Amino acid sequence: DHVELHLVGATPDRVGARREPSSGAFELGPLETRTIPTQRLRTRQPDVLYLNAERTGIRGRAQLQGMQFLELAPDLVVEVLSPSNARREIEDKLQDYLQIKVLECWLVSPEAETIEVVSLSAEDAKTEASFGVDGTLSSEVLGGFSLPIREIFGQEN
Repeated sequence: DHVELHLVGATPDRVGARREPSSGAFELGPLETRTIPTQRLRTRQPDVLYLNAERTGIRGRAQLQGMQFLELAPDLVVEVLSPSNARREIEDKLQDYLQIKVLECWLVSPEAETIEVVSLSAEDAKTEASFGVDGTLSSEVLGGFSLPIREIFGQEN
């Protein structure tokens, strides 16, 4: 998908500029992430995910190749929404990510050209910020990261 490629293409460069090159791995889906450890068939496939190397030991995409399921919780997941996504479906995904201790989720709406940054804690999912096309995306999980929304949606200035 166009938006996913912009996120994956731009994000590692932006993070790498502020962090060590081995700070973690970004991966473009599909890579199934187990959401309920006791139910082996319950999984989610985020469109993009990020794993912090310090926490997970995964230092690059090569370590993810060949994995059928990711047994670790990603630090950050990105869900690219489509017009057919019901709010309940999105809330179910956020609850699953909350349960496995994902720290942050970006809900990307290509149609509205917005990104909602949702912080996930032990208690709940909370919208931290919502960015429109003139905004600049930032992330607590990727400390110091920023990216103009226009770049994600492939718009020129």
